[in-house]
Amino acid sequence: MPRRQHNHFATTFALLGIIVLFAMPALASDDGYTPPKLNSDMPVTVSRLIELAQDNQSAYRQSLEDEELIPILKAGAIGQFLPSLSAGASWSSTFTEESVIYIQGTPIDGGKSSSSGWNISANETLFSGLSRFYGYRQAQLNVENTLLNTERSFDLLVSGVKSAVYTVLAAERSLEVEEEILNQRSDVLHLARTRYETGDAIQIDVMQAEIDYGTQENAVLSARQALQNAREYLNLTVGLDLESSYTFAGNLDPELPNINADSLVSIAHSARPDLQQQRNLVEINDYSIKSWNSQYAPSASAFASYSRSGYTQGEQLNWEVMPTDWDVRYGLSLNWTLFDGFSREVQREQAVINKRRSMWDEHQAEQSIAADVRQQWRSLNRLYQQIEVADRNRDLARRQLDLEQERYRVGVSDQINLRSAQVIFVSAEREYLSRVLDFFTTMATLERDLGMPLEEISR
Repeated sequence: MPRRQHNHFATTFALLGIIVLFAMPALASDDGYTPPKLNSDMPVTVSRLIELAQDNQSAYRQSLEDEELIPILKAGAIGQFLPSLSAGASWSSTFTEESVIYIQGTPIDGGKSSSSGWNISANETLFSGLSRFYGYRQAQLNVENTLLNTERSFDLLVSGVKSAVYTVLAAERSLEVEEEILNQRSDVLHLARTRYETGDAIQIDVMQAEIDYGTQENAVLSARQALQNAREYLNLTVGLDLESSYTFAGNLDPELPNINADSLVSIAHSARPDLQQQRNLVEINDYSIKSWNSQYAPSASAFASYSRSGYTQGEQLNWEVMPTDWDVRYGLSLNWTLFDGFSREVQREQAVINKRRSMWDEHQAEQSIAADVRQQWRSLNRLYQQIEVADRNRDLARRQLDLEQERYRVGVSDQINLRSAQVIFVSAEREYLSRVLDFFTTMATLERDLGMPLEEISR
């Protein structure tokens, strides 16, 4: 006899397709992110810029995304101790044409037949050689490492923002120096022209003064561009609109912290988040070894299930929504794997090797951190001493330039001596600014290597 079967799964899939189509706009990406624009006439502190960077810097915000996994990691750690649950259901309907069924000699039309059933089961591991406990501790350490990764990203953020701020301050000071030199050479050019008109100077002196003035104009233009580039890089580092404009509440006054290298190394070994991450990795690998050791112990589990099912056929029979047939099962099971082809041995040995490797990585990280901190501290001391020398030199160069300018003005010195004094002054100022910038950027790098600001250490 021909049969027609109604497939209700097709209807279900069609409904799901409609739901997905309506949900597509909600799944679409958000509008493009627009960095905030900061325009302020009031001085902005470095701490304020760091706060803005926490909200807008791409690298730091990406590290925060990893923390979204923490709730599910914690739930997964606890879920190892909970029973597993499963459920299922089925239903089908069949329509038969021109069929006759006889029950105790009575003809019954075939018509429609239906069957349904559902079940639920639970399984709980009672003992597995403490492997679940070790897995729980591994999950806890992974959560801690996720938080430590964010802490390290914050250290890098602070170091980057401070270095960018120091670069802007140095560029501003450099522009001031170049503009001061430009004013001085403008005065020299005016004096050269005046003396040439009175016959006290030759035309070559005027030409040389014009060349020096033009050269210094180019130096000012370069200093202005360097300042614009530095400000734009700072805005990029903070995550602000590149056209943001503001001033800083800070200066470039070098001060050497009163501390020694050994203390700094000890602080770095306790404060660096990435070093703690490496130590946690050693512990994670140790728990992995213990977990594989527990595979040699027997495991015990309990299970329980409940199911109901039913079947009806013919239009003259009553079909029940909740069938009366049911089945209940429960019990305990014990399993002890005596031999699995050395699979456990291979996995355990790999875990042992991973732990040894992580221990070597930890040792290498400690040495590398100690070397970086010591090198940065030595550089900081050297730069501080060089700044003192450069500061004395620029003071002497300024006094010499003032003296030569006065002598040239009264006509007892020539332009060659004045020009030489100007070159010495410019060189001394640039040397001083270079050392100061290196000092502060080295301090920012040292703080990054320490994992905490120096002002917190020197309190």
